[in-house]
Amino acid sequence: MATIISGAPVPLFERLASGGTEPSAHLLDGAQLRQSVARELGRLLNTRSRLSAEAFLASEGTVLDYGLPDCSSRSLQSGPDRALIAALVRHAVTLFEPRLRNVNVQFSPPLNTALAQPVLLIDGELCLGQAPERVSFELAAGDETAQLRGADHG
Repeated sequence: MATIISGAPVPLFERLASGGTEPSAHLLDGAQLRQSVARELGRLLNTRSRLSAEAFLASEGTVLDYGLPDCSSRSLQSGPDRALIAALVRHAVTLFEPRLRNVNVQFSPPLNTALAQPVLLIDGELCLGQAPERVSFELAAGDETAQLRGADHG
């Protein structure tokens, strides 16, 4: 008789890092899946691709292209630069984080007025079980990891 397994598989990198050997250690529940995606977004956005912005946007993504092109010469105060960075992030997430679908990336003003830089918002759908779940992640300039923003959207 077939058994229905509820959960999402743990990515290989996380399995290797944790050293977990139990079969149950290879499945993530909803909260664990959201945290796993947040960690992967942090890794992705803090890794530099070898490609230029234009070449990256035209690429289909190989393991050699993982990450984002260098955007250090871009200004977050410039509308066209923010639009380019958002397009690069959306393309990177679409290529390298398949657990997150229908991705939308945009900048928003910082919620904390002490911060001078806009916050990057990444919205998408996570599939866990039968129905997709809408989630949002935010990354402030200089952050090392993406944070779940507020509550998940259901």
